[in-house]
Amino acid sequence: MVGQLTDSGDREFSSALLQAVSPNSLEVEIDLPRLAGTDLTDLKAIIRGEKRPNFPIDRKRAINALTRSEKSVEAGKILSDIVSDTTETVRVRIAAALNLSMMPPEQSENALLQNLRSADEVVQVEVIKALGRIGTAEALDRLKALPNPDNDYVRKQLSFAKLAIAFRSRSPQRDDLDVNSILNIRWTTQAANIVEGRQVRENINAIWGSTYGITLNPEIGFEVSCGSTKHFLFLNDVVKRGNFLDGIRSRKMIAGLLALQEEEIPYLTIGYLLLTSPSNNGLEAIVARTNGEAVYAGEANPDRAGLRLTMRDVGLERTPTEIEALVSNEDIRLNLRVWGGRVSQKKHGELIPIL
Repeated sequence: MVGQLTDSGDREFSSALLQAVSPNSLEVEIDLPRLAGTDLTDLKAIIRGEKRPNFPIDRKRAINALTRSEKSVEAGKILSDIVSDTTETVRVRIAAALNLSMMPPEQSENALLQNLRSADEVVQVEVIKALGRIGTAEALDRLKALPNPDNDYVRKQLSFAKLAIAFRSRSPQRDDLDVNSILNIRWTTQAANIVEGRQVRENINAIWGSTYGITLNPEIGFEVSCGSTKHFLFLNDVVKRGNFLDGIRSRKMIAGLLALQEEEIPYLTIGYLLLTSPSNNGLEAIVARTNGEAVYAGEANPDRAGLRLTMRDVGLERTPTEIEALVSNEDIRLNLRVWGGRVSQKKHGELIPIL
């Protein structure tokens, strides 16, 4: 890289400045040093258009370099002018809006509010996001006055910005906000039904395949319906009523088997194993598929009534689920909390052959 480059008036610029603003630089911006002295003065002049170097400039990188180097009223004014300049590219304007949220907040909030109704939706949403980071009660009032956006993403960012400001401030408006609705938190809670006596024994007899060498408790089990599929939890016979807690903490064991029964199918298929290990004060638990893949994991800790077991989903592809159980020697109460919102599957990497 050339150490010194000049502008049209033969003014030399340092390699540090060139590295900070060049579109050809391969350096990660966050690792670059802060500019100071003449370099910082030159950077401001370049961003304002007062100096025109004879080498290419990446204005987004230049804006980032300015914010990295100085958070001042002057720097904020430079960014404010860029956000308001409709002749600038959208890429540069949204970079300026983002960086304004890291400048002195009093000045930055005013600059952002001036652009809150930008005709460019991309710029507007970045202004909204920036206000969510630094906005005060005034910004909250202005955000609430905006019409409801047609775009789902913009609507989500607007709602979240209002939420962040309200929760950051002492505004009484925060009490009117439904956090779960804004963040699309949708859990459904379902208690497992206790199955006893003859029904348990009939279900055991309907199991197709191996029971992994354990004897199942013929007196009590649990049932949960998920759509057209029923899930039955059979307990190891070591875990009996009157001895639930002591039995499950007696040793490492397959404490239960979870079987599935599809609608109109007369038999049950074992899909999961409940594996437990006693710990110093409680219990560690894992639910694993029969192929050896763990799907839930957690631990049980002492509770006044016995042990409170909490488990969460694990693995790459899952519907967020929580399992909670309260276990005493006389009773087991089992509840499931299942995510009711949209779930995106995580993608797997692809094998790339090395030639």
